[in-house]
Amino acid sequence: MRLAGPAGPLQARSTPDGGTVVGAASDGTVRLWAVGETGPSTTPTAEFGAGDGAAELYALAVSPDGDAVAVGGQGGIWLWDIRDRTSPRQRAVLANSDHTAYSLEFSPDGRRLVAGTGSGTVLRWDTDADEVTELPPLDHPAEGAVYPVFSPDNRWLVVAGRQMSMRVWDAQAQDAGARPVFETLPDGGTEHLLSVAFSPDGRTVAAGTTGRHVLRWDTTDPAAPAPLAALEGFTSYVNAVAFAPDGRHLVAGSSDNTVRIWADGATPEAAESITTLPGSNPVTSVDFADGGRAVLTAALDGSVGWWPVPGPVLPAEEAVYVTPVDADGTLVLFGQGRSNSLPLWDITDPGAAVELPSLSPPVEDRFSGAAALSKTGSLAVAGTSGGSVHLWDLADSAVPQFAGTAESVVTGVVGVVEFAPGRPVVAVAATEDEKVALVDVSDPTAPRVVGTFEADDYPYMLSWHPSADIVAVASAGGLVELWDLSDPTDPTRISELSGFESQAQTVAFGGDGEILAAASADRSVRLWNVANPAAPRELARITGPADAVYSLHFSPDGDRLAAGVGDGAAWIWDVTRPDSPTTHAVLTAYGSRVYDATFAHDGTVLVGGGPDRSVRLWQLDPEAVSATLCSTVGTPVTEDEWERHLPGVPYRPPCGGTA
Repeated sequence: MRLAGPAGPLQARSTPDGGTVVGAASDGTVRLWAVGETGPSTTPTAEFGAGDGAAELYALAVSPDGDAVAVGGQGGIWLWDIRDRTSPRQRAVLANSDHTAYSLEFSPDGRRLVAGTGSGTVLRWDTDADEVTELPPLDHPAEGAVYPVFSPDNRWLVVAGRQMSMRVWDAQAQDAGARPVFETLPDGGTEHLLSVAFSPDGRTVAAGTTGRHVLRWDTTDPAAPAPLAALEGFTSYVNAVAFAPDGRHLVAGSSDNTVRIWADGATPEAAESITTLPGSNPVTSVDFADGGRAVLTAALDGSVGWWPVPGPVLPAEEAVYVTPVDADGTLVLFGQGRSNSLPLWDITDPGAAVELPSLSPPVEDRFSGAAALSKTGSLAVAGTSGGSVHLWDLADSAVPQFAGTAESVVTGVVGVVEFAPGRPVVAVAATEDEKVALVDVSDPTAPRVVGTFEADDYPYMLSWHPSADIVAVASAGGLVELWDLSDPTDPTRISELSGFESQAQTVAFGGDGEILAAASADRSVRLWNVANPAAPRELARITGPADAVYSLHFSPDGDRLAAGVGDGAAWIWDVTRPDSPTTHAVLTAYGSRVYDATFAHDGTVLVGGGPDRSVRLWQLDPEAVSATLCSTVGTPVTEDEWERHLPGVPYRPPCGGTA
């Protein structure tokens, strides 16, 4: 959602309760918007001039109780009482045009206010009493704009400025002769600090810079901040940074028109951002809103952006190889490799997914990326790099319980785990072993191997028949084998399907089990009629993907087939007539290889994962997508914007509006 305003510098903040968005604009006006279920209203509850002589506003702060705002920029600094959201009242003029504020910050207890000015001075006030009292200012070793921030415990004040200068002050010091407990003097270079933020636990400080990255320090000892790895990815100045209330997520906005979000802004190691929010103008401010469930941005074109998070992109810690979904289509597990935990998400509302506790074994172990959910969603299984499988009880998915382990089920790295749909059995295969093991999980606390069989070559993927004790195996030798497992102690090969020019990488049974699909590294998909599994009959060969096909899944109604493809796309085919399938959609937003693409929500959502350490949710119903966009768009595209971006094209108001 966006809120349009006058072009120019803009600051936007949320009140702590998430009920109001405050904007301070280039025309010297402050606007308040009420926040509803889908975001802020497009009509302000109040708009007022910041004060006499106010011009461009560069600084904005909301008090911790949400009752006051401080605004500043060209023309002075003003304090407003906004307890009445429809009729704010100016409380004090804090500074005149002699001071241009570039940053404002209330102390965590709301009793003090500081302003970073363009001269390098930090102005301070006691705002606790009815009458605001000016306190002695703090100087800075470098000329130019400075940016102060209080530590969450109110003990320290960090001030960042030009030429990488920084000072840490005792925030409670009132004496004009006080000295900083730590300082970094100007280095004489051309890189400057442009914004600064504390993590909620007070142990990390992050700063945006002209050097196109986010610098960070461990401030466990404020008198000796220790540098952490920088966060990279921007191509221009980083103008604003903010931590989420959860203390992990970090957001930063840049003059390259983008906003990046990191899953853990306090980790000592360098990390890649998990989400990039696009834009068309330099970003001037960022903030978390609605308890961390939205990111609030402001840009140089005067627009405020409201971005629900995580949105359609869910973060992972490592590459995601499979994205199993339960039968209801509302629970998804991330099969990520090289990790000791597996993310679990509730996607009942795909637009507001909820992260659940991750699945971890009671001992240190490394997952291989193989994972599955039982159709009821009550059990989860994951393979390890050492040949074992772990099980969890998900009867209450909000509180997953580790159940048990089957040790050394296969030799080497577990490549596939798959629940049988009608009985408590899991098929397990290794990446470099022909053996497939059948594990009885009727007692998840004591899983045990009850049978094995050997495929023609290394199994790449397994698929259970939806109603019969038959499993299909796609193998490195290019064959797809059908096995009768009605007696798990004596598995019997029923038939083999061939025709691929390379390894068979994935296989899937359709809705009632009559249709079987398999795909290969040769970039093709084949469909067979397996009503008689002893005599499969080929129906069609599908081409189109530009790279290997990694996964196949049928929609719940069996009418569509989805594929994760190495060309960076998720393909969907209409297989209503399996002898003449047609392309339904090609989804390209993932941006990297798609290892798995799974239907959820009764086929109205597609879940895709891959090596970029994220999982994307695609809404597949065009009408529902259109309705969502139109209900949350905020200010629609104006005629001037239309002409600027689509010159010569007649203006057509989006969402059924009128010109």
